[in-house]
Parts: sequence; C-alpha cells; structure tokens
Amino acid sequence: MVPLPRTRTGAGPLLVGMVHLGALPGQEGFAGWPALLERAADDARALESAGFDALVVENWRDESPGPFVGPEVVAAFGRALAHVRAASGLPLGVNVLPNDYRAAFGLAAAWDLAFVWLDVLVDRVRTDYAVSRAAPFEVAVDRDDLARWRERLGARGVGLWASVHPKHYRLLDERSLEASVALAPAWGADAVVVTGAATGSAPDPARVARAAAAAR
Repeated sequence: MVPLPRTRTGAGPLLVGMVHLGALPGQEGFAGWPALLERAADDARALESAGFDALVVENWRDESPGPFVGPEVVAAFGRALAHVRAASGLPLGVNVLPNDYRAAFGLAAAWDLAFVWLDVLVDRVRTDYAVSRAAPFEVAVDRDDLARWRERLGARGVGLWASVHPKHYRLLDERSLEASVALAPAWGADAVVVTGAATGSAPDPARVARAAAAAR
C-alpha cells in the first residue's frame, strides 16, 4: 500500500483541498492562460494558508465525450501543476475527469505527484452529470489496462484514491457500498473516497461510517 500524505501537524485527520481548474484551452468559456493559472495558484495559496495538508487539481468542467481526455487537456494540466507547485509546497494529486487514469498516472510520474484520484474504479456506471453538456456514456474501468499503465508509466509508487458509488454517475450493477469498498484494494486502490450527492455537498456521515467499517 502506498502511504497517504502526512498531516502538517503529525496528528488528526488529513485535510485535502480541491483546486478546480476553469475551462481549459479549446473549451467553451476559456478565459485565457493568465486567468486560468492565476486562479489555480490563488486557490492553492488560500488552501495552504487555511491549514490544508494536500491538494487535488481537477478539471471539473471537462465535457469530454468519454472517460479519456485529449492531449490538449493533459498539456494544460501540466502547465497548471507547475503554477500550483510554485504557489504551494503541499503534496499534490490530480483527478483527470471524466476518468482518465492513463493521463493521471502520466502526470503523476512526470510531476512527482503523491496520488491520483479516480471517480470510477470498481463500479460500472453511466454518467449523470449536472454541469456537462456531454451526452451520457458508460464508464467501466479495465482493471488489467489500469495496472499496465500504472506500471508502464513508473507510477507504482503513486497513491491511487478511488471513489465508490460516486456522485454524478448512475450505478449499472447492484452492489452495496460495503462490497465496492471491499473490492477497491484488489483493484489497486490505496484509499477510498466517499462523496456527497453533488459537487459541493457534504457526504452523508452514515455512508462514510459504513465505508470506514468495510475498509477495516
């Protein structure tokens, strides 16, 4: 298992802040490089000042028509990571939406990131986005392909955080939350993420408790 980033105080819960990237080049609403990069750096500095222990950089408004993104998104991530790293000394991770583990592991290896986060790992789902105009599509991770790319890109030492029963997706297989949590380590996950019902909403404490109990 890859260790989680350490807390800044050495005790207590790990606080991870989200740096949401704005619209990227080639996407509707792109406001230019200075605005994109300055906002990401400002958010990183604010989260570090607030006492967070690590940061996730995410392209939260991505409207790709499938799980994998184009090369222009990966290139934009690289530039954004450079600015976030210059603004903050906190450990970094990425979530390359919709669910691009190849790009995520590649960025992690190139930028010495602490972890990658996937919205989908063990659960076969169909998108049910609130903020994207992309037509719904299915996401079913190929476990062997993920492992091959993790090895090929030299990212075995990069932590893999995986959501279970994730927000903005409809489950296609009947499986309990506990069963999904139990499957995650065998698929390579080092940590399990339980989200709220939508971006910005807090997770249900009861669901978090159920997941924590299943992970023991």
